[in-house]
Formats: sequence, structure tokens, C-alpha cells
Amino acid sequence: MLTIFKDRQYTKLDSLIHPEEGVRFSPYATVSSEDKKFSREEFNKLVTANKNKKINWGSFDGSGDPIMLTAAEYFKRFVYDANFVHPEKYDINNFIETGNSVNNLKAKYEGSDFTESHFSGSKKNGGIDWKSVRLVFKEVGGKYYLVGVVHDQWTI
Repeated sequence: MLTIFKDRQYTKLDSLIHPEEGVRFSPYATVSSEDKKFSREEFNKLVTANKNKKINWGSFDGSGDPIMLTAAEYFKRFVYDANFVHPEKYDINNFIETGNSVNNLKAKYEGSDFTESHFSGSKKNGGIDWKSVRLVFKEVGGKYYLVGVVHDQWTI
């Protein structure tokens, strides 16, 4: 699924999005009801007809400034900002690293499964430049659908 973001073939994602709940994108570990959430149809429109439209995805950590980005810009910054198809570490239903943001994924997506793709921070930066992306799935009729994409990194 991360290959879709790597290759920027976003329209391939719509059939993998949960048919009733849609998909929520969280720029940081704290999943909020204010995070952008899209149905399959809304997501498809976002990456086709509205692909050049900047929308507010939330607030940047530290400054509080709005995250005003196109879908492709958001995905590059908050979904696929490292080679997560070939991560340094990978796990299922376990957190590899958490920062100082409240990690409420398990509470917000109760009963769901998730993957984490992770890269440790560099020695040069004392490890604070680590990053992870978590894909959250919910099962419907024996098939898993994407309900959440949660980016995590060290925050201020």
C-alpha cells in the first residue's frame, strides 16, 4: 500500500479505503477528530479534480501554523517522507518508537490493526529526526480496509 504513495498513484488507493468509515490522515501521533477524513469518493476527487487545491490538514507542530498543502504535497511531507516501502524497522500492532505527542492510535481505532514503518534518527541529530508512518486497517467481511494514516516524528 505504501508503494501507492511512493509511486504517487493515489487513485489506486480509493478501492482500499474503508467503504463506510473512509480514511483519516493524521500528521502527528495524536489522532484528532479535526484530522482530514475522506470517503472513497471524496479521496478520489481530492487526488484528481482537486489535485492542485491546497487544503488545511491541521496545524504544524511548534508554530501552530496551518498545514495548507495539496494532497500530493501532504503525502510527500506526512505520509511518504522516507523510503517506507523498505523501512529500517517494521512491525504489526506494536509501536516501534513514540515521541512526546500523545499516541492515541489504539484508543481512536479500537479493534483495528496497524503496521508501522520506521526510520531511526541520525547520530548527528541525536536521534530526534526519527520518523514513522502507521497504516491502520479495519476488517470487513474478511477483507482489510484502510481507515487511518498516522505520521509520527519527534515533536516540540
